[in-house]
Amino acid sequence: MSADLGDALERRRSARAFLPEPIERPELLRLFAMAQRAPSWCNIQPWRVWVTSPPATAALSADLLAAARASLPAPEVPFPGHYPEPYLTHRRACGPAGPTGDSGPACGRDRRSP
Repeated sequence: MSADLGDALERRRSARAFLPEPIERPELLRLFAMAQRAPSWCNIQPWRVWVTSPPATAALSADLLAAARASLPAPEVPFPGHYPEPYLTHRRACGPAGPTGDSGPACGRDRRSP
């Protein structure tokens, strides 16, 4: 594996919260240009992107939240009712993700659950 790929995989993280400030158009264009290089199965490129700006962003967010609260989907595979060790301890240590998407000190990239 190349060093660049390994570095990219090590830096990858999941974001579960977002900052309220809009992203400037030049930055969006740069991000979309990079995203166009992402692989897709059989080159079908299944993604569609919609960009909103305030106040439409807040209105869309409110509508999506209302729709989700009105009819929450059931997962196809139910969530476990019990997490066996060591997963229970890891889940409790990680806790919910904060505003930066960082899940806490016990969930760092240098520490993985077995």
